[in-house]
Amino acid sequence: MANATWQGEIAKRVWLAQLIVAAMLCGVLTFLAIALVLVQFSVIPAITDTAPLMTVVLLAFAAGAVGARIIVPQRMASQARRKIREGTWQLPQTGSAQAGTIELLERTGDAGKLWVVYMARTIVSVALTEGIAFFACVAYLTEQSLVALGVAVVMAAWIAVRIPTKAGAIYWIERQLQLMEEERLLSR
Repeated sequence: MANATWQGEIAKRVWLAQLIVAAMLCGVLTFLAIALVLVQFSVIPAITDTAPLMTVVLLAFAAGAVGARIIVPQRMASQARRKIREGTWQLPQTGSAQAGTIELLERTGDAGKLWVVYMARTIVSVALTEGIAFFACVAYLTEQSLVALGVAVVMAAWIAVRIPTKAGAIYWIERQLQLMEEERLLSR
């Protein structure tokens, strides 16, 4: 299939990934705004009689999530490339949207399969960050720690820069196709 064909098909679908990530970002920003208002107007008193235990736990979880955020999406991509290369990759069961995805795969081949992988790894990557952002908001609400507030803001910013672009999605798929070809050559 010509590159322009699959690239056009994928470019038409990037809005869905953008919408999902933007919705996740809006959830974090909404909770952060609520936390800021509640703390600013002293609606919730700070827990000051103990050490900032939640903030310490938050920092440990944040470090783990950052590590997972780096490792998990790369593992997802490498396993998917191997399965696509071996012909064992299967479309995850997605309900009613599956018919449209099957049609996309018929028109785009391996690039379409990689688009499905791109969507999954993007959502997993952002979800890892989103969880830490929500935890940071809770830690800020309970302990009113500026460190927790900082973590929440950094995680929200990290989600914001992960909003997919057409060029980024196409580049990622092209790179995965290139890696698949190199892996095919090495496995001979």
